[in-house]
Amino acid sequence: MPHNSMITGETMTDTIAIEELLRYAAERRLLREELDDDRLDTDTMIDVVRHGPVLETLYGQSLDRRDVEDSLGVSRATSHRLTRWLVEEGLAERRDGTFSLTGKGEVYADELLRLDRNLRAAERLAPLLDCICETHREFVVEPFADATITEATPNDPYRPVSRFLELLAESDTFRGFNTTHVVPPGTPGAEDQLFDTDDAEFIG
Repeated sequence: MPHNSMITGETMTDTIAIEELLRYAAERRLLREELDDDRLDTDTMIDVVRHGPVLETLYGQSLDRRDVEDSLGVSRATSHRLTRWLVEEGLAERRDGTFSLTGKGEVYADELLRLDRNLRAAERLAPLLDCICETHREFVVEPFADATITEATPNDPYRPVSRFLELLAESDTFRGFNTTHVVPPGTPGAEDQLFDTDDAEFIG
């Protein structure tokens, strides 16, 4: 696992990050408490994920069958099978020839989009997850869903440092995790020169 890398998330405001942290902490407590409660069976979960594209297509809008076919690039028979499943499961309803998600369907679509975002974030953050938190339980993925990972390479061992310096010069604010040197070692007084006009907080 690479240990010379940096993660940055430049677009997340402090307020949103704090809200995500609090929400995530509350959700984690609830999830642990509900582990033994009734859960969706595996087949149902697979069916929901399999129908994710049509749920996303209908998310926030009503479409007729032709629009569904065009959006998904599927045949009439396939669109009929997909929409019929949604209706049978109470995730969508058909009115005046158009399909729209029910409240339940909107929640399913929203959570599938969230799952997709977080799984993609986990893939992106993989080089740093073990460095940030041994069990990952204390790390909140959401604020860094659009993060950029910069890893050191044999040909460019100070690539994370270069990225850090670029951000420092171009950004008003940014946050991140840095597992390598903030500035190249052996640079006398570099830290003072970099941060003498900026507010900075480092947590080691």
